[in-house]
Amino acid sequence: KDSERQMEANLLTKAGRWSYELEWRIIDTEKGPGPRSFPPNILSGIVFGCRMPQEDRDLVRLWVETGPCRPEFYEAVVKPSSYALDIVLVD
Repeated sequence: KDSERQMEANLLTKAGRWSYELEWRIIDTEKGPGPRSFPPNILSGIVFGCRMPQEDRDLVRLWVETGPCRPEFYEAVVKPSSYALDIVLVD
Protein backbone atom coordinates (compact mmCIF):
# COMPACT_ATOMS: atom_id res chain seq x y z
CA LYS A 1 0.00 0.00 0.00
CA ASP A 2 1.12 3.54 -0.67
CA SER A 3 0.28 4.69 2.88
CA GLU A 4 2.43 1.91 4.39
CA ARG A 5 5.35 2.78 2.11
CA GLN A 6 5.02 6.44 3.04
CA MET A 7 4.97 5.62 6.75
CA GLU A 8 8.04 3.43 6.36
CA ALA A 9 9.86 6.17 4.45
CA ASN A 10 9.03 8.73 7.14
CA LEU A 11 10.22 6.50 9.97
CA LEU A 12 13.33 5.07 8.33
CA THR A 13 14.70 7.96 6.31
CA LYS A 14 17.29 10.20 7.92
CA ALA A 15 18.90 13.33 6.51
CA GLY A 16 22.50 12.74 5.46
CA ARG A 17 23.82 15.45 7.77
CA TRP A 18 22.68 13.35 10.76
CA SER A 19 24.32 10.10 9.60
CA TYR A 20 27.19 10.49 12.08
CA GLU A 21 24.76 9.61 14.89
CA LEU A 22 24.82 5.91 13.92
CA GLU A 23 21.24 5.57 15.15
CA TRP A 24 19.27 2.34 14.91
CA ARG A 25 15.50 2.34 14.57
CA ILE A 26 13.43 -0.74 15.24
CA ILE A 27 9.85 -0.91 14.01
CA ASP A 28 7.66 -3.94 14.65
CA THR A 29 4.28 -3.86 12.95
CA GLU A 30 3.48 -7.56 13.35
CA LYS A 31 1.81 -7.51 16.76
CA GLY A 32 0.25 -4.05 16.87
CA PRO A 33 0.93 -1.41 19.51
CA GLY A 34 2.47 -2.22 22.87
CA PRO A 35 5.74 -3.02 24.63
CA ARG A 36 8.32 -5.36 23.12
CA SER A 37 11.04 -7.50 24.68
CA PHE A 38 14.63 -7.31 23.48
CA PRO A 39 18.05 -8.43 24.74
CA PRO A 40 19.03 -5.82 27.39
CA ASN A 41 22.58 -5.45 26.08
CA ILE A 42 21.46 -3.97 22.75
CA LEU A 43 20.23 -0.74 24.37
CA SER A 44 23.52 1.11 24.77
CA GLY A 45 22.26 4.67 25.13
CA ILE A 46 19.26 6.94 25.51
CA VAL A 47 19.31 10.46 24.08
CA PHE A 48 17.13 13.07 25.76
CA GLY A 49 15.83 15.67 23.33
CA CYS A 50 16.99 19.24 23.77
CA ARG A 51 13.49 20.35 24.80
CA MET A 52 12.53 17.32 26.87
CA PRO A 53 11.12 18.40 30.26
CA GLN A 54 13.07 17.34 33.36
CA GLU A 55 10.01 15.52 34.66
CA ASP A 56 10.02 13.24 31.60
CA ARG A 57 13.79 12.67 31.87
CA ASP A 58 13.36 11.63 35.50
CA LEU A 59 10.60 9.21 34.51
CA VAL A 60 12.80 7.57 31.84
CA ARG A 61 15.64 7.22 34.36
CA LEU A 62 13.23 5.58 36.82
CA TRP A 63 12.11 3.09 34.16
CA VAL A 64 15.73 2.23 33.41
CA GLU A 65 16.56 1.76 37.11
CA THR A 66 13.75 -0.80 37.46
CA GLY A 67 14.67 -2.76 34.33
CA PRO A 68 17.52 -4.97 33.10
CA CYS A 69 19.20 -2.36 30.83
CA ARG A 70 22.04 -0.08 31.90
CA PRO A 71 22.41 2.38 29.02
CA GLU A 72 24.40 5.62 29.02
CA PHE A 73 22.36 8.83 29.06
CA TYR A 74 22.96 11.61 26.55
CA GLU A 75 21.40 14.98 25.86
CA ALA A 76 20.90 16.78 22.57
CA VAL A 77 22.25 20.34 22.79
CA VAL A 78 21.53 22.88 20.05
CA LYS A 79 24.66 24.26 18.39
CA PRO A 80 24.43 28.05 18.21
CA SER A 81 23.97 29.53 14.74
CA SER A 82 23.62 26.22 12.90
CA TYR A 83 21.17 23.50 12.00
CA ALA A 84 22.89 20.95 14.18
CA LEU A 85 22.91 19.29 17.58
CA ASP A 86 25.68 18.05 19.81
CA ILE A 87 24.97 14.81 21.65
CA VAL A 88 26.69 14.97 25.03
CA LEU A 89 26.99 12.44 27.84
CA VAL A 90 25.08 13.36 31.01
CA ASP A 91 25.17 11.90 34.52
